[in-house]
Amino acid sequence: MSKEKHLKLIDGTFESKDAFEILMNVYSSKIHFHQLKNIQSQEREGKDCKKSKRRIEELKKSMDKASKVLASAQLKGKRVIMKSEVIISFVEE
Repeated sequence: MSKEKHLKLIDGTFESKDAFEILMNVYSSKIHFHQLKNIQSQEREGKDCKKSKRRIEELKKSMDKASKVLASAQLKGKRVIMKSEVIISFVEE
C-alpha cells in the first residue's frame, strides 16, 4: 500500500462569490471543530486546549486573507480557480 493517499477536496473554476462561500464554509467547519475540542478540554481538564486555541487563531488569520483575496477578485469581476488536496498518511510508532 502507498504511504500516502491524495484526495481532491476542491478542484475547479468558480465565480468569486461561490469560491468565497466554499472557502468560508471549510474554514468555519475547521474553526468549529477546534472550538468543540477546546470546550471538551475545558469540561474534562478545566483548562483550554492550547493546540486548538492556536489553530483557531491561525485559521482566522488565513480566513481573513482568503476573504480579502476573494473580495478583490469579486471587485474585478474575476472567476477563481481553486484546488485543494488532502494528503493522508500513517504515523509509524
